[in-house]
This record gives sequence, structure tokens and C-alpha cells, in this order.
Amino acid sequence: MNNTNTPNTNDKTFLIILGLVCMCCMLFTLAASVALVVISTKEDDESPSSPSPSPSPTPSSVTEIPHQIKSGTDEWCVNDGKTVHQDVPECGRICSSWEYVGSKNKDTWGLWGDDQNGIDCPEAKLDQVWKLTGGMGGENKPNRELAFGEYSSDTTDNDNANPTEQYCIANTDIPEYVDGGSCKKRTDTGYTEYQYWCDPYTTQNECENGTIDYWDDQWPSSDSCYWDPSRIKVSDYCTEKVKDAQGSEKEVCQTPRLKHNGKNVCRYG
Repeated sequence: MNNTNTPNTNDKTFLIILGLVCMCCMLFTLAASVALVVISTKEDDESPSSPSPSPSPTPSSVTEIPHQIKSGTDEWCVNDGKTVHQDVPECGRICSSWEYVGSKNKDTWGLWGDDQNGIDCPEAKLDQVWKLTGGMGGENKPNRELAFGEYSSDTTDNDNANPTEQYCIANTDIPEYVDGGSCKKRTDTGYTEYQYWCDPYTTQNECENGTIDYWDDQWPSSDSCYWDPSRIKVSDYCTEKVKDAQGSEKEVCQTPRLKHNGKNVCRYG
């Protein structure tokens, strides 16, 4: 028998070796792929997570009245001590109450309306300082009240002072007593006279040289009235002046019914 290897035997050996080499290559490639996946996963785990989006900022709120100052010594922003007075950068002096708001620079003072009377001063934070109560005030105006803080005051350096009581008092540079009097009806004419004909005349000149106009008839005031002079203590006069005032005591007090050297003898303070 012939013992020489046949070509078929050599081919089979070659194919077996080639197959083993291919299997080794495949296993190597698979192992490399698995290693890359593991490394990639580890890097992802160690990498910082993406920051979550921050919440949208909410509008800033205030807990005290910004830029508050005491009430004006020039008698602007007093209103019987029930106002808030502010000096706001780029806006100037702002005055507000539950009912009115205004700007010193713009010379305005009126109802709030829908645009804060056009003062255009966001830094005053008026919508936060004065909160709507949901009720209605006088003349069906929306009612407001202070959300925090206190009224300004015209008699203290404390920016958050309580409202100060004010009164009708003697004006500055007015003596303790002044010459005054009143226009009274005459009782010596033999006719019926009425005091209300004489009441409009608050000075001696008016009382003695005025003209009464009644029911389309006119005549000199001196025919029905006379001037009754008196010595008046100013402090008592100012107190009595507003005792039975109808409406604003401040307005009644500052109405110049009695003067001294052309100046109202009373002031509100």
C-alpha cells in the first residue's frame, strides 16, 4: 500500500488550523467590544449629570416700604398724617394714601385709577405697599390698606413712625391776641333783619361797605348790619373754628376767615 499523504489530508489540516485562527480572531474582537462597552458605561457613570433647569425667578417682593421718608415739612404729603411719603431715585418724591397717589416732580395728586395716576415709578412698589382689600371705600373707590410698615409722620425723623395727631393752632408770627370782630344784624332799623344777610362779611370793611343782594333787590350792607369789634385770643379762636367743622378740619382751619397783617391766624399742624 502507498503511505504517501494525499492532498485531501493536507487540505483538511489547513482548514482546521484556519478555522481555529478565525475563532480566536472572533473571540478577540468580541472581548474588545465588551471591554469598550464597559469602559464607556463607567465613563458615563462618572461624568457629572446635566444640571436641571433652574426654576423661573419669581417677582421680587418687599417687606418694608422702600425709600420711605417723613412727611413733607413743606406741607406736601401730610393729609392728616395718613400718607406714605417716599423719595425714590429717578422718580423724586411720591405720596400715597388708600385713596390718592401723586408725584411732587409731576405736580400730580389724584385717584389711583388703573395706572397709579400716571406717576410711572415701579421702584416705589406701591402695588405691594398698598394692598386691595376687595371692599369699596367712599364714593365706591377700591379700598386699600397698608400691607406692612406704617404711615410717614411730619414731626419725627423716624421713617416708620405712627401717624401724628394734628390740630388747628395759631399760625407762626401771630400775636396771642388780635383785633377782630363779627358782622351782626342791626336791631335799630324798625325792620325785620336777618343774621344770614351779614354772615358772609368777615371783615369790618366788607360788613360796612358791602352790598346785600336778596330777591333781585340790592342795598348797602350797612343798612342791615354793623361791625362788632372784639379782642380775640388766637389759640381759642383756632380751636373753636374747627369744633363743629363739616368735612376736613384741615381745610376749615386753613380757610383765612380771620387775618392779621394779611396772614391767616390759624394753621394745621
